[in-house]
Amino acid sequence: MMNLATRPEHLQEFMDDPGADVGELDRGLAFIRFVNRRLGGAHSVLSTLRPWLLQWPKDSPIRLLDIATGSADIPLAMLAMGKNLGLTMRIAALDLHAATLRLAGAHVGTCPAVQLLRGDAMRLPLADGSVDFVTCSLFLHHLTTPQASMVLREMVRVARHGWILSDLVRSRWALAAISAMTVFSPRLHRHDARVSVAKGWKRAEILQIASDAGADTATYMPHAFARFVLAGRRAGGRAERRRGP
Repeated sequence: MMNLATRPEHLQEFMDDPGADVGELDRGLAFIRFVNRRLGGAHSVLSTLRPWLLQWPKDSPIRLLDIATGSADIPLAMLAMGKNLGLTMRIAALDLHAATLRLAGAHVGTCPAVQLLRGDAMRLPLADGSVDFVTCSLFLHHLTTPQASMVLREMVRVARHGWILSDLVRSRWALAAISAMTVFSPRLHRHDARVSVAKGWKRAEILQIASDAGADTATYMPHAFARFVLAGRRAGGRAERRRGP
């Protein structure tokens, strides 16, 4: 069993390799979609975003950015929720990995409300306050602590109204559970799932990152299946009505 007292930041997931086999990458993304759908990934983001959307004017489009989007399954889930609430959404789904974006394109299809965008989460190709809400799920644990602080700082910078970060809590029981769950899974799933949990975050660690990123007022919320959400909202809360696109 790994020593989880500190984050093993030297460990790398196979999916992070730019030269990863496309077939294995595709299967890995399918596994993440399963995790998001069945083990609280999508719910942790949607349950935080929904109260904010309930305050949104029905005649004002919402601009969102999803960082390290993977299959863009979280944007599609947000889009479905927005439709149920009678809202119009435009979502930029950003990822740095070119092969991942190609696979995301096959998953998203011709959905005009989701735009796939290649870019670096630590240097977002967007202006300050250029989107209403920014989301990021299951990405920060891939990074070193300084890199994680840079990503959160960028999220805060481009978010006009609020941001939501969802990731994994590092714990022995979570590592034991994911190890048992993936014991008969393909090599990539077994390796990456274990490394993901081992590189998760303790509450004090993620709150320190928030402080370093200038987000001291962020709210930490534990979720089921060893998940947490860190969320921040701009002062004022309600969105004003905008004219034009």
